[in-house]
Amino acid sequence: MDWHRLFAPFLAGLAAIAVVAAAGVVPTVRLSGPDGLAGMAAGCAAGLAANWIGLLAFAVICRRRGGDWATAMLASTGVRFGAALLIGLLLAFSGRVSPRPFLIWLGLSYAVVLMIEVVCLVRIQRQVPGE
Repeated sequence: MDWHRLFAPFLAGLAAIAVVAAAGVVPTVRLSGPDGLAGMAAGCAAGLAANWIGLLAFAVICRRRGGDWATAMLASTGVRFGAALLIGLLLAFSGRVSPRPFLIWLGLSYAVVLMIEVVCLVRIQRQVPGE
């Protein structure tokens, strides 16, 4: 397996978050005021970090299990959710960001990047000979 192909989901997720966040600036400011932008940025960063942790877990598990994509996808989903939960709880209760926009954007960014990542990984898996 060419592990450099796993960089595509990183870039695709980053691009997707940038597009969704750009589209969400005005609604976030209208609903939460200017302070909501810090929560939005933190939520997007936390969602992206959780998904990157999940992708890293996917790569490690897949390599250790000899290319078992199904097990790696399932296990990395659990790791990703745990990372999002931990990061979300830590930041939501830290008092550093407005919790409402933060949690909304954490969930939104998590879902968007997860969808993009799954599509990318399925395409990569189909291109790998012998899988």
